[in-house]
Amino acid sequence: MHARLVAVDLMIQMGNPDGVRQSLEAIRGDLYNLRKAAGIKVLADCVRDGNAAMDALIVYDERALDWTKSETRDGIASKASIYGSVLERCDGMAGEAVRKAPEFRRLIDGAKSSLALIPKTIATRDGDLLHRVLIELRSFDNLLAFRFG
Repeated sequence: MHARLVAVDLMIQMGNPDGVRQSLEAIRGDLYNLRKAAGIKVLADCVRDGNAAMDALIVYDERALDWTKSETRDGIASKASIYGSVLERCDGMAGEAVRKAPEFRRLIDGAKSSLALIPKTIATRDGDLLHRVLIELRSFDNLLAFRFG
């Protein structure tokens, strides 16, 4: 781990922001795996789990969805439910100060509000609304990662 941090420092000094980002992401992954193996739970890892759940949901952001297939409708509902469950878990594990912080509330509550529109997108088979909801959710997800991940 120490060698990776030294490499990141060198990349910073060399002005290589892409290399820095990639290296820090790798370190983030290593820390995630170490904590998970040790049974240690932190908000940053929960946010990372949320990012993975959002990645699974965003695959439905395509204009040509076949709404006639129950797999499509069930898949959207299932992935949205998983993402919502992770958000609930993150909300519950955040410390009191973070949980009450306006920025955290705006992101968590905003994402929950967006998720509440998913059943409507499925019932009406509205791909345009689904697209807008997914883009909004991705924005909340990214902001959660930048600030709390």
